[in-house]
Amino acid sequence: MMELPALVDLSAIALFLLAMFFEFVVAKILRQKIYSGFDSLTNLLLYSGSLVIDFLWVPLIFTVYGQVHAHSLTKLGYQWWMFQGTVPAWHWFALLLADDFCFYCFHRMSHKVWLLWASHENHHSSNFFNLTVAARQTWTPFLAFLFWLPLAWIGFDPLMILTMQLIGLFYQAMLHTELIRNFGPLDWILNSPSHHRVHHGSNPQYLDRNFGGIFIVWDRLLGTFAAEDEKVVYGTGETERWYHPFKEYIRLARTRRFSALFQSPGAT
Repeated sequence: MMELPALVDLSAIALFLLAMFFEFVVAKILRQKIYSGFDSLTNLLLYSGSLVIDFLWVPLIFTVYGQVHAHSLTKLGYQWWMFQGTVPAWHWFALLLADDFCFYCFHRMSHKVWLLWASHENHHSSNFFNLTVAARQTWTPFLAFLFWLPLAWIGFDPLMILTMQLIGLFYQAMLHTELIRNFGPLDWILNSPSHHRVHHGSNPQYLDRNFGGIFIVWDRLLGTFAAEDEKVVYGTGETERWYHPFKEYIRLARTRRFSALFQSPGAT
């Protein structure tokens, strides 16, 4: 049944490309310079590479989830994809919260541990903020699954976990825009374009803030929240421009120290 997440993924990509086209047209009409041709092309090329890697990698992750799930504490959402109406709605709601918390932990650690930052840095390296930046994805996603393994051990169906991950990634992708100011009162609970603009900012007060995926409550509860109160300066703050996903790995290799893998990004 691996074709189900693939179908969800293809549908999400089609909707995302349509939204990207709509954003580009609206930005042109409003004369907002939020797009750069070369930067957007780089983003899409990086995404193409990440799709090829995910096509090969995700089936392996599914297998690992399945092996852990075979020894799980219970069974939640078991064989939900058979559409037999036997999965309670609360299983999905529990997974929504659990998946988002796993993402928060993974995302926060990706900014704190250099080895993880080496995979994540290219997503932050653009000096623009539009929907194509969401496509600026890693080519080395090989450690992320460790943060979701507990969900399989608790008992969530592996295919259910992968589907929820795809839903979360699609939601987050749609946050990469300057055309939507915020979500109003929902900003207290949900991650929004405003919150995510802060996350992509290199302004000192915005660094390492707003790690949430769908929800912003984790940041509010755990002290990593910052509101958008001044114009965001996008990018990593570095003047040297890189257009490939291996910059931080090169920097890590140059340190020639194993311990550097677990230091904070930029540590020497």
